[in-house]
Amino acid sequence: MRIPESWSAVSGKETLKSKTQTQLKEQRKQANLPDPSYDLDKDGFVSAREYFISKQFDKDRDGRLNTAEKADAMRALSSEYEDGFVWNLEAQGSQGGKRLLQVRGKFVNAEDFVPVAESYPAHPLSKVQPRVKTARELKGRRRAEMIEELRKGKEEWDRMNPVSVPNEYKLSEFLVCKPK
Repeated sequence: MRIPESWSAVSGKETLKSKTQTQLKEQRKQANLPDPSYDLDKDGFVSAREYFISKQFDKDRDGRLNTAEKADAMRALSSEYEDGFVWNLEAQGSQGGKRLLQVRGKFVNAEDFVPVAESYPAHPLSKVQPRVKTARELKGRRRAEMIEELRKGKEEWDRMNPVSVPNEYKLSEFLVCKPK
C-alpha cells in the first residue's frame, strides 16, 4: 500500500515536525493546499473546478503547472473544454437531483435522450418511406390484396371447371348438309 507523501512531508522532501496532533493536522492541511499556478482565472483562489481542470493538465504530476501546461489549460478552456463535464451536482441535494447518465460520451438527463440519438449515425432504412402510415391502412391493403388473390383463384377454377359444357352438334350419317 502506498502512503501519500502529504502524510509524512510538507513539500515531498522534508518531514513534518509537530508536537501536537493539532499542529500535525494544520501542517498536513497546508501541504494539501494547491499551488497558486492552479488558479486559472487569476482571482487569488483555486476553486474545486480550477483544481480539477489543472490536475488534468499537470502532466508531470509535480503539483504545479509550468508555463507549457498552463498554456495548454488556458487554450483548452477557451475551446470549451469544460463543457465535457457536468458541474455542481452536489448543489442539487439528495432528494431533488436529476438522474444523469453518460452514454456514448454524452451526458444526458434520464428523461431526455435526444443528445444520445444525435450521436448515432443515421440508419440506412431511415430514409425509406413506408407504403402505409397506419395499422388500419396496412390491414385494409392486406385485405384488398387477399380479395384480389381469391378473385384470381376463382377465375382460374371457373376456367378449369366450367358450370356447363356445351355439347357439339353431331350430324347424323344419313343427313346431307347440302342436298343436290
